[in-house]
Amino acid sequence: MNLPVGKTIERDLKLSKVDKKKILTDLFDGLFTGYIVLTVEGKTGIEEGLLLFEKGELKGSIFEEISKENELMGDIALIKSMNAFAAKEGIIDVNSLTKQQVELIIAFQENILITKTTKAEELIKLIPKTYDSIKKENKKETKIDIFKKIGLLGMEK
Repeated sequence: MNLPVGKTIERDLKLSKVDKKKILTDLFDGLFTGYIVLTVEGKTGIEEGLLLFEKGELKGSIFEEISKENELMGDIALIKSMNAFAAKEGIIDVNSLTKQQVELIIAFQENILITKTTKAEELIKLIPKTYDSIKKENKKETKIDIFKKIGLLGMEK
């Protein structure tokens, strides 16, 4: 993620020690402009979720699987970012930006936008009860796996 730093409001908050619901509610209620970054460790490396706010309204999201250099944006990034909130360990950083900085981020990365206006309560409901690491082991499909899929296994008689 390559974004302006802005003004650091909170840095290295331990995910296990904070009230996630309160942080999110405060961002909406406080008409926050800037972003929150959540960093957790997945099965094969570091994952970062970013939520971008303008005047207390959630505008966009980015989710990055750093070890795979995979970056997702928009609605799918929002779901994966909220999943990261369920992790037991991680850190949260909160940085404020100017309205103009947020507008520039959106102008250069329109795919960051989420398609539905979300309120704090709706966003909090997206946090799952348990963290499910986005990382899945890539297993190479064998001939036997393919035969099972198409129903040909067991026909060797």
